Parts: sequence; C-alpha cells; structure tokens
Amino acid sequence: MELQPIEPKQIKPETGTEIKEGPPATILMADDEPTLREINKEFLEMWGYNRVEVFKNGQQLFDRILKGGNIIVITDNEMPIMTGIEVLQKMKSEEKLKNIPVIVLSGTVGIESKVIELGGFFVPKPFDYNMFKNLIN
Repeated sequence: MELQPIEPKQIKPETGTEIKEGPPATILMADDEPTLREINKEFLEMWGYNRVEVFKNGQQLFDRILKGGNIIVITDNEMPIMTGIEVLQKMKSEEKLKNIPVIVLSGTVGIESKVIELGGFFVPKPFDYNMFKNLIN
C-alpha cells in the first residue's frame, strides 16, 4: 500500500483545537535510537510535515519544548537522561505547556494507562505507520 502525503492539521496548544491559519506545526521528536529517528522523520516529511526537529534524549526535547511555538511532541519512552513519561509529566505540570499534544511511543508493557492519565496519547511499538499518521492528524 502506497502512503500519500497529507495536509497536516495544526492544533492550538492552549485549547487543543485546530488552527485554520498561521504557521504550520513543528513536530519535535525524540528517540535514542538513530535509525528510528531517521525513519520516523522521513515518514513525517513524506506526509507533508516539513518542520521536524529530532532529539536523542528527553532532556534535549524538553529544553526545545520550553522555547515554545506551534508544536506537536512525539517521544520514545525509554531514553537516557529523561524518559518520555518524565517529559510528559514535566509538560503537564507547567501551565504554558500542558495543552501541547504529546504522543509517547513505547514497547514497554504497562505504561499506556500512565500516559493516558497524564493526558498524552500512547502508541505501542512496533506500530502501524497508518495508525501513527492518523493519530498525528
């Protein structure tokens, strides 16, 4: 099955609603595995997301999140320095960050309920790229 580029939706961090105009969202993606970072970035770009920034650990990701902007966060959970759940917890504890969409990718059993409880979206690894694309949109 051939994947087709799509028009990315832009989400207003304060309300979680779609933005009809303004700059496109930047996707901030963290994974400690270089191959997965590259593959996921290529898929996102193929789907029309031209603003993708990648990071190798949760601390680098969180430092960039603090700089703000119209962003969507995609993070692996098991990473050095700061896990994806720790990133999500820190974001949800700060008023200006708590409405930014966060997708946590993980092969770890038993964390789905924690991610959802914190207001994030959970995608189990290995994952179906069509499902992943639909969630981002």
